[in-house]
Amino acid sequence: MLTKQLAEEIVAETMLRLNRNINIIDVDGTIMASGDAGRVGEYHEAAATAIKREQTVAMQFSDLPRWRGAQAGVNMPIRYGRQVIGAIGITGDPEEVEPFGQLVHMTAELLIRQHYSRLQDEWRQMAGDLIVEELLKESDSIDFESVDARLEAIRHPLKPPYQMAVVRFTDSARQRTEESVPIKVRRLLEGSRVLISPYRPQRLLLLFSETAEDRVMAKLKKLKQLLLTETESFCVGVGSSARLRTDIRRSYEEGEAALSCAGSSDEPIVYFDEVEGQALVRFIPVERRQRLAGKLRPHWNAKMEETLESFFACSLNAAEAASRLGIHRNTLLYRLEKVKETTGYDPARFRDAMILQMMVWSNG
Repeated sequence: MLTKQLAEEIVAETMLRLNRNINIIDVDGTIMASGDAGRVGEYHEAAATAIKREQTVAMQFSDLPRWRGAQAGVNMPIRYGRQVIGAIGITGDPEEVEPFGQLVHMTAELLIRQHYSRLQDEWRQMAGDLIVEELLKESDSIDFESVDARLEAIRHPLKPPYQMAVVRFTDSARQRTEESVPIKVRRLLEGSRVLISPYRPQRLLLLFSETAEDRVMAKLKKLKQLLLTETESFCVGVGSSARLRTDIRRSYEEGEAALSCAGSSDEPIVYFDEVEGQALVRFIPVERRQRLAGKLRPHWNAKMEETLESFFACSLNAAEAASRLGIHRNTLLYRLEKVKETTGYDPARFRDAMILQMMVWSNG
């Protein structure tokens, strides 16, 4: 369980605090890392004995002739859980090094626990990433057996309702030198029924399960507060709730569509259900949208778009739209009439208004 890299890290870390040579020895008694590079690879009989007996072995100067590869000092077994995985040796007169030997020993075991905790976190994250990746495939391609096996391995129940959120963020300059945003998000949502998967640079997928929509909303509000302080900018697209695992992909696609509408909203968290009409435009094939744009583009301008945007936002109420734009109602009616003349679509007529609204959304 002890790797050479970890052994070298322990030696470097402990020698920073101690003006003594430190050795890390594997279970076979071979020195893996040492402040004295010339000793690496040597057999250390006293350390091997400490490992075998699972107890400290102190070496006096008078003992050296009886022990192969030994120097005066103290050798203590290193444990991970209940298993002895090696030994740590401190070179020097045992009477001098024993007082701080236990502290060095505890430091080494703490570093090992931190290392394996980090490895376990990375393994859990990788398993979570693979689960999310699998569930976003087409329903007839999903390997549910592998999904369930990985869920069991990381002890994460995945029960309905399911809901996907897509987070896009830009790191702050301060954040680039500190703990990453994904790590802080994981800590914030720790204990929640959510799988968090970084799937592109500065993007996160959140798969909520066994969580009602109002609870998801509450968790996303907490996330908003975190991201306001930890990023330069961010937005979140949230899909609708799903009851079947095969519908998780649909919730994800809705989240992506909602995210694409984020630029037209002052609120950084955009729910698909609230922008469904606008979001659905994104599902229309690009060539179809380009055909519509090609028909209208020659007549389109910024003033026309601003006028229509306000008119539609006010539910086709001319008085409200004029007030919103800060113009006279008659001026607004004149502009709407010009739209009808130049494009052939009447903004006051529902069927035509729908086409014009799609054009406004496509430009957003």
